[in-house]
Amino acid sequence: SPNYPEEYGNDEFCNMSFVTNETAVLQFQHFDTESDYDNLDFSGASASGSFQDLELQGHRLDSNVIWSSDSIGRATGWRVCARAPTNNAWSVWGTCLVAPDDSACIMSPNYPE
Repeated sequence: SPNYPEEYGNDEFCNMSFVTNETAVLQFQHFDTESDYDNLDFSGASASGSFQDLELQGHRLDSNVIWSSDSIGRATGWRVCARAPTNNAWSVWGTCLVAPDDSACIMSPNYPE
């Protein structure tokens, strides 16, 4: 999310794609958003709230990953990685970033500042 690990802003949006026909492992290294209002949506699921070091095995990323925040309330944001046997790179549109140290990870701008 934008500005991770600092608080992300209000009314933010980004669209990310991790294209693969294989199942991927999603690694939520850090996740802290305003519960029920600021969401990371992927493959029919939605994540909000707070957790750390969660790993989802065998997940198929069959659609884009969408980040959006509402007009009030903020938190520190997130860093998420995806691993698949033959594709470990993201395409990103909007305010989110591909991690400079690992093209399989997406995160907030300015991380880790």
